[in-house]
Amino acid sequence: MTELPRGSFPLVVPPPGGFEEAVRRGRSLRRRRAGGSSGAALVLVGALAYSLMGGPNGTTGLQPAKPIHDANGSERPGDPGQSPEPTASPTDVDPTSTAAPDPGSGGDPYVPPVPVPSAGLPERPPGEVSEQAFSRRNPILESDPATSAGTQCLDQAATQKWCTFASVDPQYSDETYYVLKFTACRSVDSNTNGEITFGKKQKVEFVITRVENSENIWTYSRGVAAEATTSKTEMFAGECVDWTTNWDGYDDWGGDPGAGEYRLEAWSTGTSDGPLAHAYSATFTNDV
Repeated sequence: MTELPRGSFPLVVPPPGGFEEAVRRGRSLRRRRAGGSSGAALVLVGALAYSLMGGPNGTTGLQPAKPIHDANGSERPGDPGQSPEPTASPTDVDPTSTAAPDPGSGGDPYVPPVPVPSAGLPERPPGEVSEQAFSRRNPILESDPATSAGTQCLDQAATQKWCTFASVDPQYSDETYYVLKFTACRSVDSNTNGEITFGKKQKVEFVITRVENSENIWTYSRGVAAEATTSKTEMFAGECVDWTTNWDGYDDWGGDPGAGEYRLEAWSTGTSDGPLAHAYSATFTNDV
């Protein structure tokens, strides 16, 4: 086997301590390279975990970037580094506001505030009617028992113990008004005295009716308060008692009912040993 000729190499001798210095510099360079790579890796892992955990609130998942609009109003991609603005919760709504929240906000259904009634203004109960709504009524006057041609009650059946009459007497003075009268007589053929017992202060009811359509335009009891009492009126056979009141010609509320033909209907509110029939007056014209 042919051998290559060997060359001559000069002998290099390191200076004193040079070998140890070279080894030390090599180790230091390897540590710096390894430390720089590990630090960069740790920073990358930490940033990724922070974004996955949703930042300081701890919400899992990536948050979408908020859309950004440029000067002309068109939408462009949001800045990945910009976080979305927080939305108001239902508890952030002003309780004094009467405006309904935005349906897209996801809050609870809007409930309008309940109005508070004004203090010191009591409400009238439903259906209650004040007596002051009706015009004032004049008192009913009762006469003493007396005999007259009408006490015979000849126009009624002889078997009846009572007969009744009603009349209207117009009075023309400074102001026109009408005297309304109801008369109850004890029949002369009854052979006994009569007695009428009352359970309330108003002893007679008076009603004015429009003849044209039978409409009641004025009723005495609608303008007075009911007052309970116990009283009685006594008459001998052949005697009569009159109950009268003045009517101003206006309706229940003091309004003008208009000119026309009217009639009075009247009856006793008491009881006796026989019927006390309703009585009707002749028709009359109201010209107030």
